[in-house]
Amino acid sequence: MKDEFIKVIDLVLYVFKSLNFTDYTAQISLRDQEDRSKYIGSDENWERAEQAIIEAAAEKACARWWNTAKPLSMARNLISW
Repeated sequence: MKDEFIKVIDLVLYVFKSLNFTDYTAQISLRDQEDRSKYIGSDENWERAEQAIIEAAAEKACARWWNTAKPLSMARNLISW
């Protein structure tokens, strides 16, 4: 699953580069931890998907401040590319 997120990030970065976008910010959007009733799918699948997108962003060096020692909840903050 992480590989799919990496491919999407690569595609977005390719488009941005093609359009000469150099100053942009991205945010990882994850489930609302307060109200999970509005989402379909199991908690296990959501947790795997959320972890995969966070790892993909970190692997692609999308996060300037990324620190793998930070808890998963810290990844819900803004990530700058």
